[in-house]
Amino acid sequence: MSEQKQSFMRELDLWTEANVVNPLVWGDGEPHREAPVDVVAHVKHAIREKVLESYKNGVRAGAGAVRKEMHQHAAR
Repeated sequence: MSEQKQSFMRELDLWTEANVVNPLVWGDGEPHREAPVDVVAHVKHAIREKVLESYKNGVRAGAGAVRKEMHQHAAR
C-alpha cells in the first residue's frame, strides 16, 4: 500500500473518531458509555470500505482518466 494511501486512510480514521465515534460516546461532554474497541474498529472498517467503493466507482465512471489528463498536462 502506498504511503499516500496509508496517510489518507489514517486521516480518515482520525476523522471517523472525531466526527462519528466521539460524538456518539461523549455527546454533551459527559461520557455516555465506553465505546467497545471492536465496535469502533468495525465502524472504521465499514467507513473505509465505503470510501474505497466510492473511489473505485469514480474511477470506473471516468474520473481516473480526468486525473491522468491533469497529471500529464501539469507535467508539460
